Amino acid sequence: MFFKQTLLSVSALAALTMTAGAADMPAKAPRVAEQPQQVSGYVELYGGWVRSKRDETRCDPGDCETFRPAQANGWALGGAGRATWWWAPNYSLQLDAQGEGTSYKRTGNNNGFFQRESSHAYLIGGHANWRDPGRGLIGVFGGAGDATHFWGSGSVRHGLVGGEAQLYWGPVTLYGQGGYNTTLGDISSDNFQNMQAWFARGTARVYINPNFRLEGTVLYADGDMGFADPAVSFDFQTWLWRAKAEYKFATSPFAIFAVYEGSRTKLHAVAPPFTSDLKMSDNRVMAGLRLYLNENTLQFNDRSGTTLDIIAPFNVPSFIMTPRSTP
Repeated sequence: MFFKQTLLSVSALAALTMTAGAADMPAKAPRVAEQPQQVSGYVELYGGWVRSKRDETRCDPGDCETFRPAQANGWALGGAGRATWWWAPNYSLQLDAQGEGTSYKRTGNNNGFFQRESSHAYLIGGHANWRDPGRGLIGVFGGAGDATHFWGSGSVRHGLVGGEAQLYWGPVTLYGQGGYNTTLGDISSDNFQNMQAWFARGTARVYINPNFRLEGTVLYADGDMGFADPAVSFDFQTWLWRAKAEYKFATSPFAIFAVYEGSRTKLHAVAPPFTSDLKMSDNRVMAGLRLYLNENTLQFNDRSGTTLDIIAPFNVPSFIMTPRSTP
């Protein structure tokens, strides 16, 4: 009996001691998710090698003539700056400014012929969106810009609007856009009045680790050009494809990236009794440096920072080569 009472007393004392100890221990706070900076962004600079080519076939009622392909090789230099502002939980605005110029040495149909030319394009745009860093994003975008042309004549000032969405799925981000691109104001070319195109773009990003990203992009645009003469018509289709790899240094705000980009524009022109079919292609290999401001790893930035961009069909390199005159 004595042994049983002693055992019960010791057990009760141990239980009281453990309870008192647990009461004295500090409570473990729940893990707090890392919050994005209210303002963040990046600036980048890149350059690289370019090769462009143009093929053309012209037909009249009795004959068709295929011209020897004309080529141009050159160097591209470009840059961009983008910034994101979280104006409320789950709501952010992003502003973009980007530009690219290319210097070419162009060879023509005659042996020994070459000429130095250049082109440039820029765009200023913005995005407004709702975002859940754990699930995805939905929003709208718009912008305006200009592109000068070396095969053909004049420049094209244009604007675009559209919708966009992202889906976050583990180490994968899926990004889609759709919109409308049209010219603004007067066009500096004889008889040429306007130009418009609908476009869709898809991008997939895969994170090998939080600071190493692989990215692939495809864009398609379908449009036409209007002339004062209703009998004249230009219809075109543009494809762009891009592969990119980016690595951010863990203890630094700098990242390096490499890009391959190709594009092709096909144009069918009718100016009775003549028709013309042109194909413009462009390939470029580039590398660049990016400086992040108030951002974290690449994957964190993708979900909670500056994650959006704009590819305007009228600024695609192969489209910049499209002539602005009748056949």
